[in-house]
Amino acid sequence: MNPEQAWQAALGQLQMEMNKATFDTWVRGTRFLSFENGTFVIGVENGYARDWLEDRLTGLARKILTGVWGQPAEVKF
Repeated sequence: MNPEQAWQAALGQLQMEMNKATFDTWVRGTRFLSFENGTFVIGVENGYARDWLEDRLTGLARKILTGVWGQPAEVKF
């Protein structure tokens, strides 16, 4: 599994764990940008979305990505 596939798998898990409106508003429009030194870099639509995701989703995304990736992972929006 490559990092982009890991992010897609994590998105599927996030969609199951979040309510539909929240997922659709904040997470659906994200996109994988790169993977650098154990950190998934995820693109978002704007600075407001980045702030929301950093404040409310970083921990859960990190936990899910670590499980999917099979080793410690960080996430940066």
